[in-house]
Amino acid sequence: MQKPSETEQTRPTLERIDLSAIAAEHPVNSRVAVLDLNTFDASQLTVLEVLDMADIAGVPPEELGGLMEQGQPTVPRMRMLYAMAWCIARRGDASLTFDEVCTWKLEVIGETTEALTERTAKRAKVIVGAAVVSGLPPVAAGQLTLAELGVYNERNRAARRRRKAG
Repeated sequence: MQKPSETEQTRPTLERIDLSAIAAEHPVNSRVAVLDLNTFDASQLTVLEVLDMADIAGVPPEELGGLMEQGQPTVPRMRMLYAMAWCIARRGDASLTFDEVCTWKLEVIGETTEALTERTAKRAKVIVGAAVVSGLPPVAAGQLTLAELGVYNERNRAARRRRKAG
């Protein structure tokens, strides 16, 4: 096997790469995704969406909330926001790729507030409580009227009394 001569090894490559042509062929910011943190409820993401977000953003799932609250545009925070945009947008177009979403312009409005986070947590607690009392999935339990939930609760109490007595 022949070795290339020293001259051949150091000869520069003169192949031109036209970055303007590449940029024109692969435009960015052709679509704009808007995320209003004043009204966005991250608790409405599914567990699988959160796991997908963490995986694609390269962040442990338990750190996503902290990134949501940070105001500075750090690389991990921006990757997480684009991952969230991808997860949400996939609901409307399952063929959408993360790389495609990364070509969009992402406008983030407002900030996540502690009050919104607390309100969302309280709401989830009530809905899950209703699901436990009724035996229904949380989505269905959240649709119960207070009267219906009261009937489920009373039936559960009566059943417990019968089990204790018998």
